[in-house]
Amino acid sequence: MLDEANAIGTAYLRAELLPEAQRDAVRRLLYDYVSLRLDAVQLGKGGELSDQRLESMITQSEELQGELWSIAVSVAAQQPTPVSTLFLQSVNEVIDIHQMRLTLALQQRMPRIFWIALFGLAILAMVIGGYDAGLASRRRSVTTLISLAIAFSLVLLLVVALDRPKQRLSVVNQEALVDVQRGIQRSLELHQ
Repeated sequence: MLDEANAIGTAYLRAELLPEAQRDAVRRLLYDYVSLRLDAVQLGKGGELSDQRLESMITQSEELQGELWSIAVSVAAQQPTPVSTLFLQSVNEVIDIHQMRLTLALQQRMPRIFWIALFGLAILAMVIGGYDAGLASRRRSVTTLISLAIAFSLVLLLVVALDRPKQRLSVVNQEALVDVQRGIQRSLELHQ
């Protein structure tokens, strides 16, 4: 998320060097893009983001990226300078990071063998703990065994939260993206 915020901020700053007509269009597109990304996160937090709505927002993001890319290519073709090349590179990075975030959040999952090993180890540890408690001459307290079971359950819950970000068990702080949005908004207000 921080990489995405930095990439968007960089593209915005580099857009300042573009000709005025393209500069204003890029500013607005980047603001709309950041707003859309943050709206998706907010809807996801509230549980209001259906698969259909998510797909629609992804499509909108990609359309905005397409418009940004078209402007970047047009500027680079009209004025092949280091400035236009740097802007093109920054727009490309915004697109790449968007794809990386989608891939990590929606498609990449921990392999099944890891889940089997993790649950197998938890079960084995519980069995060994119970067997040891049965063999020991002094009795272990029930709270010790319950604490052990709770600890294993929490570890498994944390792993699930990290593996399934869409399930809202763990939410990535979006403050850097909010800061970029505020900065762009202030800049847009100054240039009006």
